[in-house]
Amino acid sequence: MLKRLIQLNLCSMKKYEELVDICPLENIEQLKSITIREGYSIDLITPSKETFVPKEYIEFVKANYERGNISYKNMENCLEFIGLSPKQFGYEYPMEEEY
Repeated sequence: MLKRLIQLNLCSMKKYEELVDICPLENIEQLKSITIREGYSIDLITPSKETFVPKEYIEFVKANYERGNISYKNMENCLEFIGLSPKQFGYEYPMEEEY
């Protein structure tokens, strides 16, 4: 991010050299303090712990199951990974996969 700021002429080399030294995660509190002191939000430097999965992923998994490319169990595992289940999309466990 710092390199991009330099490329866009949004940061001086002096400021770059100052910031590059505090970028490691061990200095997160110092970086937050500087960001606030400069009058900016720390939202972009604070991990949100929010998971985002594109809708295309869900559609991809469903389409592969419907085409027979993956089993119900595979679809279940792929959706479970993002906190969903096939039943939420109207799919029931097929009898032929019980063995």
